Amino acid sequence: MDWQRVGDEAVTLLRDYLRVNTTNPPGNETAGARFLAEVLDGAGIASETVESAPGRGNLMARLRGDGSLGGIVLHHHIDVVYADERYWTVDPFGGLLRGGYIYGRGALDMKSTGMVQLAALLAIARDRVPLRRDLVFLATADEEAGSRFGAQWVADERRDWLAGAEYALSELGAVEAGHGRTPFGSIVISEKTGLPLRLTARSEPGHGSMPWPDTAPHRLVRALGRLLAAERPEHVLPEVRSISHGWARSCLPQRVRVTIGSRSRSATPTSGRASSAIGITRPSCGQPSPSTCSRAARSATSSRLRRWPISTAACSRARTPTRS
Repeated sequence: MDWQRVGDEAVTLLRDYLRVNTTNPPGNETAGARFLAEVLDGAGIASETVESAPGRGNLMARLRGDGSLGGIVLHHHIDVVYADERYWTVDPFGGLLRGGYIYGRGALDMKSTGMVQLAALLAIARDRVPLRRDLVFLATADEEAGSRFGAQWVADERRDWLAGAEYALSELGAVEAGHGRTPFGSIVISEKTGLPLRLTARSEPGHGSMPWPDTAPHRLVRALGRLLAAERPEHVLPEVRSISHGWARSCLPQRVRVTIGSRSRSATPTSGRASSAIGITRPSCGQPSPSTCSRAARSATSSRLRRWPISTAACSRARTPTRS
């Protein structure tokens, strides 16, 4: 496979896609779906576009596998949020390529993902790669305003588009490498959602020319101030807690050696004792920064000397031996 061609194609596709204004509201996703359909048609890949409402287009294309395994849905949303051109230094719908970066509304959220998926689909079709799974390319409307005309509509009205699918890849999954860290793969299992509130303040009525501190507007403003200033407790989802524990276990070194002053000592920590320390000093399972190691070393050589083989475990790759 010609990966240079695939990469160049993805860049060109993204720049062209960014030039299609699909700001939501109103969406106008049909224009985006039309662009996608033309690209797919040029590669000999059939697609289907259906509007959930006037101008709210959704598109699906399928590359058939042999059916031995369940399909994979490659999903992105066509719409983008509003871009106020007064605060942009470039045209948000110009698809500018400069200094190795592509600029435009949707370059991150999430037309780039869609074009990487599309470029992969085109390359697989072009090279006639044999597939065990169907690949379903799905582009939907209205993600930025609730998905009523997009993903939700597809789930309700076009479930056949997803027939036979076992997995779906969509927004915000990533594999990060570099920066001195072990490659890290992330997935999204939940997102913050809005909490609409209606506050009503009551007090004695009066004339605006003679306000007093306890009027209803004053009480409402003070309540809003307390609401904004309130500390929210942290809430860790069970899934996040589970994967964090998994990181800690997988990061455990086989052997740790630390030298303090003129004394030397070696230890092979147990998984149960070391996991909590590593979870604190190296939670991402990558190489810690020197400042992190310094803090861990200082902690090890102060009030918890008896636990120093564990406390300094996360610094073993970046800074051994540690001296005080």
